[in-house]
Amino acid sequence: LFNYFVSKSKQFKDNPVVKALVCVVNCCLWCLEKVIGYINKNAYIMSATHGYGFCTGAWKGFMLLMRNILRVAAVNVVAVAILFFGKAFIALSTLVVSYLIATTYANDLNLQDGPPFLSLFIILIMAWYVAS
Repeated sequence: LFNYFVSKSKQFKDNPVVKALVCVVNCCLWCLEKVIGYINKNAYIMSATHGYGFCTGAWKGFMLLMRNILRVAAVNVVAVAILFFGKAFIALSTLVVSYLIATTYANDLNLQDGPPFLSLFIILIMAWYVAS
């Protein structure tokens, strides 16, 4: 909604102060949206598991997170690490299997330089994105 009004106001289009202000307001609105989305998710969880109303669930979920902030941070860090290593394992195991298949068939296809490494690199990139 804010961006709509900014795009419709032609008189301030070339003003650098207004551009900077719009950038700051957009950043603040983005942060507010993320915070509200996070609180909203926790409110629904508390409402569903304990039968609270939305506002009570939001408050109790927020307080639960604040009481256990170090545990939440630790779980988030560990989850990111596990996801990264899982993606790396999937991508590298796909690369190894592709390499073994390529070396097996390189002689059958009369490839003098061995397996095609560009194809293996593309397979690695595609495996990473599929794992993501």
